[in-house]
This record gives sequence, structure tokens and C-alpha cells, in this order.
Amino acid sequence: YRKGQGVKQDIFKAVQLYTKACELLEGKGCSNLGLMYSNGEGVKLDKRRALELYGKACDLKEELGCENYALLKKQGL
Repeated sequence: YRKGQGVKQDIFKAVQLYTKACELLEGKGCSNLGLMYSNGEGVKLDKRRALELYGKACDLKEELGCENYALLKKQGL
């Protein structure tokens, strides 16, 4: 839904589904939700929330979450 590949693009639906996936401990869901918070895409921009979500993704062994966590930490968050 985020990119509209195969379905009509719906950013808010993407946020909803990534949130559910993260709650179910799916690392990619947490990482993707973190990206949306980091960019203010479908949600209010919130770098601290993004950092939390990237951290959770990293804890769940999602490499991209770890990389994005490290990048935000370098920015002083």
C-alpha cells in the first residue's frame, strides 16, 4: 500500500498494516513503520519514534532497522 504496487496507494493503510506487523514482532514491519515516522509519511514526523521502531526492528534481527537506528543515533538522537 505504501508504494501502490499492485494496489491503489494508501499511505494510511500502510501505516495501519506496518503497525500491526510490528505489534506481531515482525522486524520488517517495525523498520518500515520507522521509515514512515522518520519521513513524516502518513504520520507526523517523529524521529524519536522512528528511533524506537528501528531499535525494535534491530532487536528482531532486521538488518535495515539496525542500520537506520545507527544513522539516527549519529544525528544525535
